[in-house]
Amino acid sequence: MLIMLNTLIIIVMSFNIRLDIQSDGINSWDNRKDILIDLLKEYSPDFLGMQEVRKNQLVYLKEKLSEYDYIGISRSEDVEDEHSPIFFKKDKFSLISSNTFWLSETPDKSSKGWDAAFNRIVSWGKFKEMKSDKILFVFNTHFDHIGLRARMESVKLLKKKIAEITGNEDYIVTGDFNFDPNSDFYKLITSKENSEIALIDVSQSDETTRKNIKPTFNGFDLQNRIIGPIDFIFAKPNISVQEYKVISTLYKGRFPSDHFPIIAKLIFN
Repeated sequence: MLIMLNTLIIIVMSFNIRLDIQSDGINSWDNRKDILIDLLKEYSPDFLGMQEVRKNQLVYLKEKLSEYDYIGISRSEDVEDEHSPIFFKKDKFSLISSNTFWLSETPDKSSKGWDAAFNRIVSWGKFKEMKSDKILFVFNTHFDHIGLRARMESVKLLKKKIAEITGNEDYIVTGDFNFDPNSDFYKLITSKENSEIALIDVSQSDETTRKNIKPTFNGFDLQNRIIGPIDFIFAKPNISVQEYKVISTLYKGRFPSDHFPIIAKLIFN
């Protein structure tokens, strides 16, 4: 692939870090938070969209990832509840604006949509790359795992909101979508029909990647629980993909989370 001198290359990661819950026992947050930080520091993404992040986890991540700042709020009125934050390298990108909307019939206020089990949100930011002044929007979300209608309506609302918010600028979407590539939800999110925008799945950038795509949910059990992929990085179609990877490495023999993080190197001309 020929890369022009004025090309901007950005590394993006999506990672469901698994909420802090004591019933996880040996896989509880306190037993894996240090190796999760080791993973993040090793891959050092420019943007990191995370899911299932409770407030105490957010505080820990901010403390350990000093080279990053973040945006994002709780999905409910309980500030200790789950967030879907976007971490970004503060020496490389400046934040212009940010907000959150709910995946529901009332997206501008805290709410649960359709047949969803929980409140679900999309946090987003408008960023400027400092050296090039390149503008980029980043969205991060976690779709509901129960509601079938909620997932379908969430796809429609997400695409509508991206079109309204971004205008003609470039955009990236990270998230745990709780659907796989064979689902109608996936077909709708990547479809150009009856939509103001298109989204490409960066894991489908070339034949080699498509043939070797790996699941992203492990359930802390490599033998029995691997399913998916259900985690994705989507992007505006004009963005090129240089590399995509599911990070399935164990750290010190342990899982950093019940999801494998995914990472992509994206090229903006």
